[in-house]
Amino acid sequence: NCRAQVRSDVFAQLRRTVDDRIERAANLARRRRAEKPFVLVLTRRAPTRRRLLNARRTVHNLDAVVDALRAALPSLTVRVVSTAVARPWARQVALWRRARVVVGLHGGALAHALFLGPGQGLVEITPREHSCGHPSMFAHMAVGVGATYAGVLCRTCSMARGGAVEVEAVVRIVREVLQNLHT
Repeated sequence: NCRAQVRSDVFAQLRRTVDDRIERAANLARRRRAEKPFVLVLTRRAPTRRRLLNARRTVHNLDAVVDALRAALPSLTVRVVSTAVARPWARQVALWRRARVVVGLHGGALAHALFLGPGQGLVEITPREHSCGHPSMFAHMAVGVGATYAGVLCRTCSMARGGAVEVEAVVRIVREVLQNLHT
């Protein structure tokens, strides 16, 4: 079944309660109010030369995607975060809770979609092996907590090697998601 499931207000409220407590415990609530809205772009690339398992499964033209997003969305910050860097769990949750839109390649890091909520969006870059015309399991998570979901099919991406995504398609989908957040 390729349809995202119905939104769950009960689940969304439970998730908000949990991560609000996490943010208070991590002393992050004050920073949230002062921070400029941002688009969070996830990468599996490590900022150093250390090798990672499946490090080849990346968006090969991610730099071009980030540059295009920055040019197209001047009112938002575009933050690139490597999932290869260890971060305290509370900080990971806070990043997801503060992002207006999260963009990432299909993979385990998108399970943090559970921490999105109404007024936020997830854009999943889906390799051809995992496309049933969209949406994926991450769509069900995002919609279940009240967030907006959109997928971008990466025709050249594979689960083993990644690939290059159509930059214009990612920018268009992120713009559409942002527009849907305001309507």
